Amino acid sequence: MAVQMTNSKALFMVQSPLHIHNAREAIIKFGITHPTFLVVTSKHNAKWAQMMIAALPVNANSLFCERNDFDLEGCTQGYAKHIPWLKEQAFDLVFFSDSRLYIFIDIVNSLQHPCTYLMDDGTGIIQTVESLKHTGKYFDITQSSSPTRQQAIEKVKKKYGLWQLTPVKYDLFTAFDFESCEQFKVVANPMSQIATHHPKTNPNQVLFLGQPLAKYGYITQDSYVAHVKAVRQFYSGMDFQYLAHPREDGSYLEELQDNDGVILVKTQLSVEQYLLQSSLPPSVLSSFFSAALWYVAKFQTGITVDAHRFNTECFTSDAQLRMSRSSHLSILDIFELIYDYYKLRMNLIEPMQSVTVNSSVATSHTT
Repeated sequence: MAVQMTNSKALFMVQSPLHIHNAREAIIKFGITHPTFLVVTSKHNAKWAQMMIAALPVNANSLFCERNDFDLEGCTQGYAKHIPWLKEQAFDLVFFSDSRLYIFIDIVNSLQHPCTYLMDDGTGIIQTVESLKHTGKYFDITQSSSPTRQQAIEKVKKKYGLWQLTPVKYDLFTAFDFESCEQFKVVANPMSQIATHHPKTNPNQVLFLGQPLAKYGYITQDSYVAHVKAVRQFYSGMDFQYLAHPREDGSYLEELQDNDGVILVKTQLSVEQYLLQSSLPPSVLSSFFSAALWYVAKFQTGITVDAHRFNTECFTSDAQLRMSRSSHLSILDIFELIYDYYKLRMNLIEPMQSVTVNSSVATSHTT
């Protein structure tokens, strides 16, 4: 399949700044001249909405809908109303960013476009590929555990003509190291807008990327702080900068800054862009997990990338039993998939399995 096109029209379905970055890469790679964006926002994440609006291409036609999982009727009506217009546009290509998000699934399967591509949703693409290869399902979604809610979902989808649509076969536009196979073809995302080599870095500085694990109930706040403190100790002697995830909040951030010598970084830029514009970036980028670890390890040479294995035994009992949106993968399975994949391009730091709520001892980092 030829990649380069001219004078082409494409639809991009996005719900995060990363999705828009990937879309801009696709615009370059595929020679797209007439992009249309369907942007999914949420009132629970105003920061992401602002970042997405700022990142949209100036020549793009943009549609918006709000995701609200607690208002089935209103949310479904909010995106279903766009489908008739989208069908009329004769797009050459369709791109979407999450094979597990019902909004994207319903629109993709309504359009039934033969040239449909799934872009990266961070490390979510790892789960998607594993699930596709294991089950053969392009959209491996579980039903609601609540029979009442599942009945309500079916009722609303039938009302808007979205029930039991034929699944579309899609290919991948990805920055991860997957190879074409029977289920999909791969077009490599070159990440040309963030790719660079850092000839000089600050040897006394590490940038740690936070995650909203406590906010979403995977772990208690105390246990999360203990893990961060252990990582802080691992880099003893270095300036420890902490960049919170856009969905992360909590008083513990100020606590870490006040009591543990953590330097909070505030920026509207993505991690990759933040490093790109820095005249002397940190010598080490680290986190428990983040797609940015992969992107920097692969596309921004000169910076050491460390993934610290999170001790999932510290997860709440509910989180340890929780299934993902995939029918056969638990949350713990997904963590293991991510860490196994990380080994291909970065350091996987193992001592984190010894961390408990009352322990923050780790081996020191040497530079």
